[in-house]
Amino acid sequence: MVCEERFEKIIEICRYFNCSHYVNSIGGKNLYQKCKFSEHNVKIDFIDCKVTDRLSIIHELMVFDIDELTKRVLNEYGVL
Repeated sequence: MVCEERFEKIIEICRYFNCSHYVNSIGGKNLYQKCKFSEHNVKIDFIDCKVTDRLSIIHELMVFDIDELTKRVLNEYGVL
């Protein structure tokens, strides 16, 4: 099963780097179960973008001050 192979690879990488927390894109929420990661002492969270109608990052870099853009962009994401 492809998902099981990916899970095992993630756990292997976490062990190699001595990580106890793994953050995945929101699409992984349908693939990975938090309880399975917990069995290996790894916490998993998922990044969720709150904004769906963004302009391109290049456009935003030309329009907004970098400090303002950084604060704005960071507030557009949450961890589930």
